[in-house]
Amino acid sequence: MIDPVRDYLNQIARYPLLTAQQEIQLSRQVQDMLAITTADGQPRPDEQRAIKRGRKARNTLINCNLRLVVYIAKKYAKRLNGNSMELLDLIQEGAFGLQRAVEKFDPARGYKFSTYSYWWIKQAIGRAIDTQEKTIRLPSHKLDQIYAAIKYRNECLKTDGGASIAAMAAHIGVTPEEMALLLNRYVATRSLDEMCPGGEGDTPLMDMLADDRSVDEEVQQAIREEQVQLAFFRLNENDRHVIAERYGLRDYCPKTFRVIAGERGVCREKIRKDLRIAEHRMRVQLAMQGLAA
Repeated sequence: MIDPVRDYLNQIARYPLLTAQQEIQLSRQVQDMLAITTADGQPRPDEQRAIKRGRKARNTLINCNLRLVVYIAKKYAKRLNGNSMELLDLIQEGAFGLQRAVEKFDPARGYKFSTYSYWWIKQAIGRAIDTQEKTIRLPSHKLDQIYAAIKYRNECLKTDGGASIAAMAAHIGVTPEEMALLLNRYVATRSLDEMCPGGEGDTPLMDMLADDRSVDEEVQQAIREEQVQLAFFRLNENDRHVIAERYGLRDYCPKTFRVIAGERGVCREKIRKDLRIAEHRMRVQLAMQGLAA
């Protein structure tokens, strides 16, 4: 049986690694092509030749850097929950990020192309995992915080038996409450048909669950809290900050308009206005999820 990953690695192995000078030359040709294609008017014959060179240069840069995509995808593969994505899916998403890096790279800044493209590949793969593997989508920087905290906890398991939520929070620079909330959002989801308590032939868990009419009030409240937290994370940073400070979401200590204004160096009316706008946006997010604000 053919291993698709090994077959893909054999295919990309045909493309040689590029020297720094080659990367600069190819990148300049790509930039020349983009400058022509984004300009108005019909390209002249010499510009058409430049476009052709640029397209060839773009393909060369992509093909010769696919090894980097595979390297990064393998590092991210352990984050998969096994629901919808495989290693080749991550490689494909990373290739999209690599293509974007090729188009955005400016060799005049003095960076190596691999250093620059690493970020784009990482972002593309991380975003794909977040979108397809998670039931609730988190911003990429929040996922990075979660993975950093989990990595720290796993390292502590090897030495002193683990790390508390407070220690994990201190490691990534957030409060214990925020750490607990982030970990709560990072829940692996699985098909109910797969979650069989016994072996083959047992009744799927889906068939053992009661219908929605038997869900008690406690579960309904938990679902509502989940949706409220999701609506909160969809706000921009300023809106989240003013709501968290006003209602004490971080340290359970609500602050007055005077205190918040003093910390920010603005007047109380500015904070009052920001809070009013943030609360309105929060209500909009709740309404989009079918919740009454």
